[in-house]
Amino acid sequence: GHWGSGRSSRRRAVEAAAPAPPPDVVQVLTKQCDEVLAANAASSSSSSQAAGSVATPAAPVASVAGKEELLQGVAASTQRLLEVLEADATEGEEGLVHRILLADLPWKLLTILRILDFEARKAVIRLVGLLMRMTPKQQASKQSLAQPVTDADAAAQALSIRKARDGEEVTNYICSHPQILMALLDGFLDVEVFFLCAQLVQTCAENLTVAKELYRVDRVDAINRLLTLSHNNNFDISCEAFATLRTLLLVQKKLASRYLIEQFQEFFESFHHFLRPEEDGYTILRQALRLLGELLLDASFNEVMKRYVAEDVFLQIHMNLLRSDSVPVQLDAFHIFKIFVANPARPDRVERILRKNRDRLVRLLDAFWPKHQDDVGFTEDLKAIVGMLQLL
Repeated sequence: GHWGSGRSSRRRAVEAAAPAPPPDVVQVLTKQCDEVLAANAASSSSSSQAAGSVATPAAPVASVAGKEELLQGVAASTQRLLEVLEADATEGEEGLVHRILLADLPWKLLTILRILDFEARKAVIRLVGLLMRMTPKQQASKQSLAQPVTDADAAAQALSIRKARDGEEVTNYICSHPQILMALLDGFLDVEVFFLCAQLVQTCAENLTVAKELYRVDRVDAINRLLTLSHNNNFDISCEAFATLRTLLLVQKKLASRYLIEQFQEFFESFHHFLRPEEDGYTILRQALRLLGELLLDASFNEVMKRYVAEDVFLQIHMNLLRSDSVPVQLDAFHIFKIFVANPARPDRVERILRKNRDRLVRLLDAFWPKHQDDVGFTEDLKAIVGMLQLL
């Protein structure tokens, strides 16, 4: 009894001297986010009650004591969780991703994104982006599920299986929270976070399941929203929105082709505004022509191309662009114009316009020769198209 009592006393002494385990960062960050959201709600409520006497709305968390300390805590915890999650990618803490999603942390962090400082915003975007990149591209392949040979193989296989499970869980989380995707698109209007939001939307586009949510007209309708954002008066925002639109259309071509067929008139009515330099400027005009050329010349968009070159109004748009003072614009417009001419099933309206303008078009295209003599591919196309026009 004496010896047992001594061992017990020594054990209690060791336990008392040992440092307490660090608090769970997921729980800490969840609590901090909840406090910020509650403070915001209280601030908004106070602002609404005083609306009759106060004209200026209260800033988020503006009157809450310890606001800066609270936001700094969120920033520090986000950075810590990011570090843990990055280490988790190789070391493998079981259930970490599940607990992050169960706590609804991605949505909570995006909700308070605008009131965090810039470094904290970057940490949030990196954290959410890291989660989003856990989707299909990192899932285990069939080969990785072969019978393990060594302990290292078994550990690698277990990690690969867990990543696949985590990736599926992240995908399901995002698809069940379309407000996350809408919040990211809304973020394009904020000059301080639009670039970060664009990165996340482009990451989402790489995941087929999530991309389907982006394309849903009845929910997120990302294509239409990006078209509108691409007309933004802020040059940087408009360029980033158009770059995101381009990614969404070219990364998931089957989805994009189906969308363009179903929304053909609505999409191109909006898209063709980019082809008016007086509206959005030269840069967007060039980007739009290049994107359109890529779409129409890609076999994945064959049905879209057939419908496009059957439209006589669309033909006239590109005939006018052939007369541009900009040689690069002329070149980009030509690569689209040639599809109308080379179409073996030209509708009567298109045929009449080409025949009526044949001589002027031939003279215009003949003037292109001196400008592009070194471009063998272009000169061959030009010769073929001029020959087709002369035969009309």
